[in-house]
Amino acid sequence: MSSQGALLQNYNTDIILCLEKLKKQREDLYQQILKEEESKRKIEVEISNLSSKLDTLQNSLNKKKKSKMEYDQLIQQTENAYAKILESSQTLLKILTKEGDSLNGNLQ
Repeated sequence: MSSQGALLQNYNTDIILCLEKLKKQREDLYQQILKEEESKRKIEVEISNLSSKLDTLQNSLNKKKKSKMEYDQLIQQTENAYAKILESSQTLLKILTKEGDSLNGNLQ
């Protein structure tokens, strides 16, 4: 009976050691979970901040692209009008030169 008692005592000790080992592993795992949850929370905050910055940047880009298109249109319209002015000036110069030569020829 004494050997059975000793055997039972050994089993009891082994069970307690196993249980303590399992509790330690559980605690280690819980600490890892807490650490990863904190990392996840920080990343979510970063994502939110970056998303906000991205929205702001996108809005700024859209406004600037619209302004650039307006500049492009204004420049194109101005260049077209200037080309017409040059063409009209050349035509006027030719007419004035021709008329001036004609008047000058009549005087001689």
